[in-house]
Amino acid sequence: MSTDPHADRAVHALIDAGGEPWSRVRQLLERRCGELPDASLMELHSSDPQVCAAVPGWCAGRGGVVTAHEERDGAALFWIRTPSSRSEER
Repeated sequence: MSTDPHADRAVHALIDAGGEPWSRVRQLLERRCGELPDASLMELHSSDPQVCAAVPGWCAGRGGVVTAHEERDGAALFWIRTPSSRSEER
């Protein structure tokens, strides 16, 4: 049995942002959201504290959800569910 809590969830996009600033990461996230089907799962890795602070608010503002967050090896990992059509209609 896997110890990974996300092993049963298919990730549609992995964004390894390293230490990129929030302005750059936000652009990457927005582009990927536009390319992916509704309710896709993105995995984001970042070592920039500003990114870590900004992700939850950015998700909430777009209708997405941070489904999980972990700290691992000096980086923050986020699993982000992109908005579905129903959440955009609100």
